[in-house]
Amino acid sequence: MKAKNLLVALGLAGLLGSVASAASVTSYNTSTSTLDCGAAVLCTPNGAQSVILGTGGNTVTLTYVPGAGGTNVGLPSTIPFGAIVATSAGVNTSYSLAGLIFTIKITDTVLGVTGDLVGAGGGSLSTNTSSLALFDFSPNNTTTPSFGTRPGVVLSAGGTSLTYQIASPVFLISPSDGSPAGQVSIQGFVSDNSVPEPSSMFLMGSALVGLGALARRKTRKS
Repeated sequence: MKAKNLLVALGLAGLLGSVASAASVTSYNTSTSTLDCGAAVLCTPNGAQSVILGTGGNTVTLTYVPGAGGTNVGLPSTIPFGAIVATSAGVNTSYSLAGLIFTIKITDTVLGVTGDLVGAGGGSLSTNTSSLALFDFSPNNTTTPSFGTRPGVVLSAGGTSLTYQIASPVFLISPSDGSPAGQVSIQGFVSDNSVPEPSSMFLMGSALVGLGALARRKTRKS
């Protein structure tokens, strides 16, 4: 009888664990992200992830470096979204970032889903000065227990929903500042916000009832 009770307990515990478990790790990349001139003045595209501000050899170039992404990232986690690198050439001249559009395309390779975080350029940048140069991602449209309310995107597939958020705004530095020079890392966050389906909740409740009945039976026998 004890062996039978043990098997029942293990079976119910396994059922409970299977329906209550959430995703524990994921993998992602931002390799298809884009940096566009949009409506910015004196701006020339320099490939899909770079723009050149200015003319006549006096320029500031902004380039997005996606980085390696992440594999088997624990949930929740703080994660890197790559970096923006500023370089310059010629005479020190300040250029406005207004109108630039920076789209971080997050591809969750486990879910097979891609979502966008869109940032708008602002402020100005020169060879040695950043005047509130930034990319502002808005609105603050997602909330998670671990990272609070921030701009983000929810990626869902197969009953799993992951929330990717970003630390915004992303402030840029001048090409002559920082180490490495002109480079600013972009910080992100990922959390599992999956909600069990009604059938899973029913199974979980049944497992709890079963474990409770087994505990009461043992209590009466003792």
